[in-house]
Amino acid sequence: MPLSKDIILEKFKKPFVIGVSGVATSGKDTFFSLLQEYLRQYGITVERLALADKLKQELDPFLRENVGISAWTTNQAEKTLIRPMLVAYGKVKRMKSNGTHWTSQIEPDLKAKLDAGIIPVVTDIRYGEYENDEIYWLNKFGGKLVYVTRWTKLDDEGQRVFVQPPNEDEARNDPFLRKAAHKIVAWNTVTTPTPENLSQYVEEFILSL
Repeated sequence: MPLSKDIILEKFKKPFVIGVSGVATSGKDTFFSLLQEYLRQYGITVERLALADKLKQELDPFLRENVGISAWTTNQAEKTLIRPMLVAYGKVKRMKSNGTHWTSQIEPDLKAKLDAGIIPVVTDIRYGEYENDEIYWLNKFGGKLVYVTRWTKLDDEGQRVFVQPPNEDEARNDPFLRKAAHKIVAWNTVTTPTPENLSQYVEEFILSL
């Protein structure tokens, strides 16, 4: 049964920041899209922010010219090819700033959305290594972190087999993110995710607030 309008409006009576974490391809952007669509029917505006968008803006000209692939590609094979370059560049910037470079890049946009009564959803909270890293930054704004994990099949013992971190950085930070999560969403692979077939996960997150 859908949540009542009174519950929704009470949970979102004032804007706050939502962060989404999880390994690559776990469904972070999908969760955002479902939440946005779900809350739109109640007149609640939700907009996406992504730390990696700033990184892609900086690297896109270089990648286009030297690799022939856009940083914004949606082709999975191309994304796999350029991911190490994106990760390495982002890591250097993070190391030089003790984890604050990319959060400082989007913080003005985040504050502007809050001031406008909009709920910003940061769809790629990935790190918790430094004292003032992304988890700390989200908490500074009173944000709520949802950790998304996707299982693809059952093993011989009937246990779920989940998507694993694609690189060392994500594997190292994954335990920090799970521990910091306000809510963990574990879902199965769905060919066509829609608010109808995945709304229960959005509702569970809303009830957890």
